[in-house]
Amino acid sequence: MDERVRFVARLLEGESMTDVCREFGISRKTGYKIFDRYKEHGLEALSDRCRRPVRYANQLPSQIEELIVQCKREKPHWGARKIREMLVRRLDQDIRVPAKSTIHAVLHRHGLVKGLRRRHLSGGGTNSPVMGAQFSPPLLSKRGVFMEEVPDVLIAASGPRAGCGGADLATVAAGCEATEGSVISKERFEAIKELRSRMWSLSAIARHLELDRKTVATWAKAESWAPYERLVRAPSVLDGHEEWLRERAGEVNYSARILFQELRRDRGYRGAYDAVKRFVAPLRLERQRAELTQTRFETEPGHQAQIDWGQARVHFRQQLAEVHVFVLTLGFSRRAYYTVYPNEQLGALLEAHERAFEHFGGVCREHLYDRMRTVADTRPGGAWRWNPTFSAFAAHWGFEPRVCRPYRPRTKGKVESGVKYVKGNFLPGRRFVDVVDLQAQLDEWNATIADVRVHGTTHEVPMTRWPAESGALLPVSGHQPFGHRVHTSRVVADDYHVDFRTNRYSVPWRLIGKTVELIAEGDALSVYLAGQLVALHPIAAGKHQVRTLPEHGPKAEARSRRSDCRPEGLNRWFGPQEVEVRDLAVYEEVSR
Repeated sequence: MDERVRFVARLLEGESMTDVCREFGISRKTGYKIFDRYKEHGLEALSDRCRRPVRYANQLPSQIEELIVQCKREKPHWGARKIREMLVRRLDQDIRVPAKSTIHAVLHRHGLVKGLRRRHLSGGGTNSPVMGAQFSPPLLSKRGVFMEEVPDVLIAASGPRAGCGGADLATVAAGCEATEGSVISKERFEAIKELRSRMWSLSAIARHLELDRKTVATWAKAESWAPYERLVRAPSVLDGHEEWLRERAGEVNYSARILFQELRRDRGYRGAYDAVKRFVAPLRLERQRAELTQTRFETEPGHQAQIDWGQARVHFRQQLAEVHVFVLTLGFSRRAYYTVYPNEQLGALLEAHERAFEHFGGVCREHLYDRMRTVADTRPGGAWRWNPTFSAFAAHWGFEPRVCRPYRPRTKGKVESGVKYVKGNFLPGRRFVDVVDLQAQLDEWNATIADVRVHGTTHEVPMTRWPAESGALLPVSGHQPFGHRVHTSRVVADDYHVDFRTNRYSVPWRLIGKTVELIAEGDALSVYLAGQLVALHPIAAGKHQVRTLPEHGPKAEARSRRSDCRPEGLNRWFGPQEVEVRDLAVYEEVSR
């Protein structure tokens, strides 16, 4: 188990699976099996498993075993040989008849074999009392041998659990009169002495008390019983340095080589490196086990929110597309906000935050992230620094950002569970028209299902815990959006509009289904496709407004196209410029 713990700890520290498997001498397939077992069942899954086979190739069929037992009960005087002859006559030729020894083993397993009766001579006869104890009738041993009558106190001391609290008497007696660490209990020692005084053989005592014969021989020679005591530890070259090693090991990441160098340089150590290595090994293992131990971390209302992205493939009409779901989960109430984007760029991240702040009406004091590139720029060697734009965004809204350790998703388990929840409860079986329809269904699911279900961890409804958290959030009313040049992407919906900060803006209708880039700078919103400007709008001051330019619609283009194709001079009148005025009598004459 210790090797598996060290293996998993190396993976959690960020080392690659290939390098760790090569060092431990196992295949990558075995490595992934061990790591997946740990992720599903925790530290207990790394313990040794029973290697007993599930099924045996030559195991006797249960029907034949029942037939053997039935035959023996009908014919008690039959032995294994006659029963086998009966099976040869009764069974078909294609069925393999068990051997005589196998039949005898079946009978013995069911208690249908009588043991041989043996008599053990004693000096005082079978009826003479020994040490004034009362005697019981003859006892049948575990192997079917009739033993001479024994005192009741010895019967109490027999069996695998006699004289102790259920522990294996061949190793450590627990719960007995003896102190922990004794090989056998005091009762068993007295039982061995009693039976030896009655001339019992060592083998008979071992079978009756279910002990090893050598153990019985050792205690039969002993004059008195004494609990087990550990030998005094031999002096070590590290005596006088042990306390310093325990304090210093954690500071140097349990490096035995560094500790050995410092011992020789500063403390006059003259021993070998292997002694230091053996001393540090259990300390390192204890640290690794402590790191694998999971402790649930709960926060006060309004203190922490956890943020992450999730990727999913959804159906837009008959087309399969990949979308990115932004999830922000409040640590106390477990309420979450979900919104969909075509990518995970910085502009989408910042805009999703502001949507979540508006949805909850406040901001938590601390936000927890993994090391996504839009939040933290990772440097060679494991160093990192905050993304300057994101750092300015956090200062603008007044929250403190924090990042998890690498490869430690359990640190922000609340939002990880939220991502799995939306994938497992919302997306299966749904189809959408476009991104706008997807977001509308997601908002409706969040309000009617996610916010009102009983949470699996808190066992409370998130909306029940929400009043306590809503009052602890930092207010956002009157707070202006983060004023920077926002870059974000959108997929043009079927109504040839794109969504930006709850408002909708039109683009040319031929761009439906394509991804365009939105750049908000000052009071203007520019829409680009492949670097070319396709639409320009003033940013709406309110919310949930629609800005549509007539030239972006298909009807305007059709009218323009018909106007361009009309022949020149089609609108001119080719008749006389003046109309003749006639008397009505003229028309009466014509009608006759």
